[in-house]
Amino acid sequence: MKAIDYRRLQLGDILLTTSQGARSWSVRTGTKSDISHAMLYVANSSVIDSTSDGVHARNLQKVFYENDCAIYALRPIKPLTVEQRQTIIAYARSAIGTTYALREAVRSVTKPKGSGGVKQFCSRLVARAYAEAGIQLVDNPDFCTPEQLKGSPWLQELPSPAVEISAEEIAEIESRPNRADGMLQVTNAFLQQVRSFAPKVESINDALALLVSNQEFDDQVHAALKSSGYLDFWQRERQEFNWRYDLDAMKELASKEPNLLPDLKNYCLDSLRDIDNGDFDHWGRSLHAWRQKAQSSPLKSFLAMAQLHENLVEGVQLRRLVAESWLAK
Repeated sequence: MKAIDYRRLQLGDILLTTSQGARSWSVRTGTKSDISHAMLYVANSSVIDSTSDGVHARNLQKVFYENDCAIYALRPIKPLTVEQRQTIIAYARSAIGTTYALREAVRSVTKPKGSGGVKQFCSRLVARAYAEAGIQLVDNPDFCTPEQLKGSPWLQELPSPAVEISAEEIAEIESRPNRADGMLQVTNAFLQQVRSFAPKVESINDALALLVSNQEFDDQVHAALKSSGYLDFWQRERQEFNWRYDLDAMKELASKEPNLLPDLKNYCLDSLRDIDNGDFDHWGRSLHAWRQKAQSSPLKSFLAMAQLHENLVEGVQLRRLVAESWLAK
């Protein structure tokens, strides 16, 4: 088996992969390609892609491939500016929760012209994200395939990011909770409730934007945010890895398991690098936006989203403080 070494990637990189499933086989056959899926690298070990579950973030550390599965990493030949990279990733994040456009994905093989709908599929999501930043990777970002992304004249292929991984390593990784899957579940649970009274809602952004002109739905949206677990999901990370946020807890962990000392040092170094690289800056920008919305329209849903992002930003600050303090000692 093999995995993707995310440490070789930069924000905004494109990953093209395949699997041994029936849908993957049909895509590869229809496009005469060895790949069937596209993903956008957006943060430390995190990608955003579009599957039958919708558009969601996934943790590369928990994704494994058979040895004969193709894996490519692509990067723009002309380096992205900071603004372009932020725009690309912001577009992908804005689509979180959007449902899968199966029929339009199938049609893409015939290279149709014209515009597509609001729903997404993997290569459309990536191509549209780049188009949002003014980079036309393919002739028609609304209808394209992973193979067309692979052949884009704007992209260069990187050295393979694939690394071998043992069955023992996979078993150890899979024994840990998968917070990306958990976030997928609470997001879809929230959107399912909202779509029961607002069927046209696709993404998380749509659900909250609905309130700008339909404030009468505030109670229902707020209830969906609470009952789905969307507002409280961040607490699972704090509970599972409390030592990331509490120096005394990190000291206690190290005293109980001194063999973890090298891992803790690497964690601290990696965390500071990721924070300095801006992997979590989107939470600060979102906090500013939700505070502004709450000031102009003090709806319960807007206030709850502002509080959620205050908690997320505080978590990043605590992680920096703990990592710096640990390395200093």
